[in-house]
This record gives sequence, C-alpha cells and structure tokens, in this order.
Amino acid sequence: MGARRRGGFSLVEVLVVVTIIALAATAVILTAPDSSPSARGDAERLVVRLSEARAEAILTSRPVALDLGAQAVAPLAFSGGRWSPLAGTRLGMDWSEGVSPLLDGDVQRVAFDPTGLAEPVEIRLSGPDGTVVVRVDATGEASLPQGRGDSTSR
Repeated sequence: MGARRRGGFSLVEVLVVVTIIALAATAVILTAPDSSPSARGDAERLVVRLSEARAEAILTSRPVALDLGAQAVAPLAFSGGRWSPLAGTRLGMDWSEGVSPLLDGDVQRVAFDPTGLAEPVEIRLSGPDGTVVVRVDATGEASLPQGRGDSTSR
C-alpha cells in the first residue's frame, strides 16, 4: 500500500496566490485618485464649472456669472435688472480644505453674456501644492495651463 497524499496547498501555490493578490492591490492603489486637497484639482473643477456657466448663458439667452468667494463658488443669473442666485444648477462648488482663491476684494465675479463672451480674467488658486492659474479669455473659454509650467510654488 502506497503513502497517502495529504490534502492542502503546497508552498508554491500559496506564494502564487499571494503574489497575484499583491499585484491586484498595487493596481488598485495606483489608479485611485489622490484625495489630498490641491489647488490643481480645484482649478480643474473650476474650469468645468466655468464652461458649464458659459453654456448655461448661451442656452438660456441670459447673462450667467460665477461669484468666486473665499469659501465657495456661487452661480448667479441676471434678470430684472439685477444679479440673483441661480437655482436648479450644479454650477456651485466649495473649495477644498486648504485651497482658496487669491482675490482682490471679497468676491471675484466671472460673467458670461448671452453669446458666451466674457471679460478676460486670470483666477489664481492657492493650495498646499502651490498656486495655479485659471484663465478665461474674451470668447469665454476657460483653460488651465498644462503641466507645471504656469504654476508657481509657494
């Protein structure tokens, strides 16, 4: 009678499974977004909000603006001879903790006319990763410089 084979896994099989799990965990960690607050991340979100505000002005044929405050961005619409809060949109946003706009006064307004045009403006956001500039040109197009070339360190 021969020797009985014991049930279970060999050391090589266990090492192969551990290696596969480690590779999968590494892939998940490397693809996860960075959750730390950054001026660049808020600048990217701001560019999207500015583009959406411009589209809102064109689609509704009325002036639309974003007020950039120290804590948040508030959407406004011009009607009845004055600016009033624009409800029912997702144009507003709060700045991430540690990120703030460098404002001349209390609030900086970026307004788009019904054709989508705007006064050219540069918006500087300061955060833990330095300062980033968002530009709005005369055609109302918002842009963020690529790479670190136009960003300045603290």
